Amino acid sequence: DNAIYWVRDFHLDGLRLDAVHAMGDDDFLVELARQVRAHAPDRPVHLGVENECNNGRLLADAGLAQWNDDFHHAVHVLLTGESGGYYADYAQEPAKGLARSLSGRFIRERSGSTPDLPPTAFVDFLQNHDHVGNRAFGERLISLAEPRALAAAVALLLLSPSIPLIFFGEETGAREPFLYFCDHDDPALAAAVREGRRAEFAKFPQFADPARREEIPDPNAPTTFERSRPRLEGGEEWHTLYKALLHLRRLHIVPRLKGTVADHAEAVGPKAVQANWRMGDGAMLNLFCNLGSDPVAVPAPRGETIWNRDGTLCWIAPP
Repeated sequence: DNAIYWVRDFHLDGLRLDAVHAMGDDDFLVELARQVRAHAPDRPVHLGVENECNNGRLLADAGLAQWNDDFHHAVHVLLTGESGGYYADYAQEPAKGLARSLSGRFIRERSGSTPDLPPTAFVDFLQNHDHVGNRAFGERLISLAEPRALAAAVALLLLSPSIPLIFFGEETGAREPFLYFCDHDDPALAAAVREGRRAEFAKFPQFADPARREEIPDPNAPTTFERSRPRLEGGEEWHTLYKALLHLRRLHIVPRLKGTVADHAEAVGPKAVQANWRMGDGAMLNLFCNLGSDPVAVPAPRGETIWNRDGTLCWIAPP
């Protein structure tokens, strides 16, 4: 009833359901999707989920779109070289993993094989509140990756047919961290959160020294929140990049999305991938992206080239 209330009475475009793997009831999610959409029959209702189980059957049965951690983790390893924590599972041949993600599959299948899914069953992103905020010092990718490679990754994100998510401040090249912050009135609870968070990082080699862990910002300190405010002015170069790519997406990709299917994707270098999709109108969307500094042979485009910059090449071949 609550979900229906927001969509029916307030005309929300959709809902994002957090940590559905903790619900333990996939049938409820299927029924939720059915009933919510039944109360808004004249417009699309978008239902996004976070699901660590990577259950492709659930996405197919309920018409959901999953926040795609697999895509994020593979790209993050390629851009930063980090392989600690949950990135360890993606550190071996990350370009092959990224290609698998672009082909509409999970890199880490945890709930059986994935059925054929449209690209719009995945919400791809380079950053989000979880993966930036859960870092000890909240660094954004712009502080961790080489600028040209990051620009190539932005083009990969926005010119792929999956649903892109832009983490606030990305579009202006904000460098302010996004730290883990909270506001607990209970001093005991505030202390428990502070010490618990620092204890989480004890298993990482760079935080083996307790003195180093003491440098992790206190989540309850007002300065932690204030430091996390992104600068949303300036950054003209990044703003221009995002604006140009979003314009191309709206012009060439969005009108063709319905009925799009992945055709083929493969790693073509240590940090390079090539992928293509058969779009709804029969055109073929082709994308080549090199996130590394080593040169990789670029395929000869056959069709209309819509982007060729910073190691990313995108073209559309007519039906």
